[in-house]
Amino acid sequence: DIVRTNPSFGPQVAADALRSHLQAGHAQERLSALLVCDVLFTRSKAFRQYLLRDIDFLISSTTGRRHELPLPPPARFARKLKDTALRLFEEWHKALGAKHAPLALAAKYLSQEACETGPPAEEDAIAAVAEMQRREVADAWKKANRTAALALGEMRRNAEEMKAGLALLKEGGGGDEDFALALEV
Repeated sequence: DIVRTNPSFGPQVAADALRSHLQAGHAQERLSALLVCDVLFTRSKAFRQYLLRDIDFLISSTTGRRHELPLPPPARFARKLKDTALRLFEEWHKALGAKHAPLALAAKYLSQEACETGPPAEEDAIAAVAEMQRREVADAWKKANRTAALALGEMRRNAEEMKAGLALLKEGGGGDEDFALALEV
């Protein structure tokens, strides 16, 4: 509503407010801000022009294309943010790209990046590392169980031997003092 009622500074205020949310340390907050940007971008020419002045920031904060500015956790929302951003940039380009040179350049850049890096490579690497860690934990768990089972068996044998030894002491008639000494040792 602020964009519509104050056309002179409303788009700037809205874009600045959304910019702070696009810098958030949580991917879900960035995703929400991007969805609001989409609504305003498609409805307000003034907002669109203001947002396109700093399209590089919008690209880096929503797609993680710069290594020094990765997307924040959680990974589930980071993937959704990236996918949504790429889809929106493509939609915006199809609808308005001819009228806005920065948007056309951004869409071209993102499509070239996607071809060069290939989206699954990073996700496949993450999945492979996660699977390797899962297997290591499972193997360590199995080894610990085997070791515990062996130790438990040995502990039971020692306990039985101790019971037998104490029973012999008790039956052997060696007085209460000998029995007390055996228990202390």
